[in-house]
Amino acid sequence: MFIDYSTLMLVNMSAGLLLLAIYSVWGLDKPQHSQWSAGFAAVGLVAMLAGLHMTLTWPMPKLESVNLSWANIAFGELTVLLGALLLALALATGKNWPLVGIAPLSLVWGLIAAFIGICLIRLNLTATPVLAGTAFICTGIGGVVLTPAFAMTRRPGGALWLRVLAGVLLAVAAMIFLLLGTSGYHMHLVKYSQL
Repeated sequence: MFIDYSTLMLVNMSAGLLLLAIYSVWGLDKPQHSQWSAGFAAVGLVAMLAGLHMTLTWPMPKLESVNLSWANIAFGELTVLLGALLLALALATGKNWPLVGIAPLSLVWGLIAAFIGICLIRLNLTATPVLAGTAFICTGIGGVVLTPAFAMTRRPGGALWLRVLAGVLLAVAAMIFLLLGTSGYHMHLVKYSQL
């Protein structure tokens, strides 16, 4: 029996995306950003540690009836990228630096997330490929839309429609990941209680 911590990664991803959604709408154009750094650091650290472990050790197995090893790539590597973005945001907001240097991270991370979402649906991966794929696609598009908003920070009202659109997409993705994570927790609790 293997230890499956994908639920932790899903719930942490949900928290990070929700924090990013709220920040994009209500914090990105404000002159002071440091109050956001602790939240970004906490979620980014969990994402980086869990994602790196999954990426480097491939804990998700190929079982006789089911091959889960694809999850090491889709969830592990994407979680590392999210963790890097959130840790960069934690540092930049804590130091009150301009976020223009984070924009390329957001763009690349967003494009990869959307691509992974399309692959999940097309290859019929996960127990709910359309739902999981939609979450990744919303995350990816939200990251791409947020890219120019990062470049235009500290302008009152700057890129408001982009920030709101990104916030909505990221919030939708966060809710889907939370749903997937909580259903995963339920499944794991049932499964492991019967050992």
